[in-house]
Amino acid sequence: LWKKNKDIIAVASQIIDKRVRLDESPNGNHLVIGQAGPADEGVYTCQVSAYTPTQLSHTVRIRVKPVISTIPEDVLIVNAGSQATLVCNILAGTPTPEVKWRRKEKKMPTGEEEI
Repeated sequence: LWKKNKDIIAVASQIIDKRVRLDESPNGNHLVIGQAGPADEGVYTCQVSAYTPTQLSHTVRIRVKPVISTIPEDVLIVNAGSQATLVCNILAGTPTPEVKWRRKEKKMPTGEEEI
């Protein structure tokens, strides 16, 4: 018996959740999630019926590639003494990406390597 969180997704060789499949072996089976996505994240539990029922749980976390947007997209040209504003927006990503700023071959105006 396989569960995702509290929902049964497979009993013996019968698949209830069509996004998974079972690869059977002589001493058990393997639950396979094809093309895993964010909705597949959760706690998966294998329960074995025996004189003393046994279960084992696995926590599945899905990593999602970061998606960012920048303003400007290319080159920013400003006059000396003017303010320069650069924007980096996180649009997606799991775990949530962390934004850090660096200058090529120079320290930041604050003296730090990155902020």
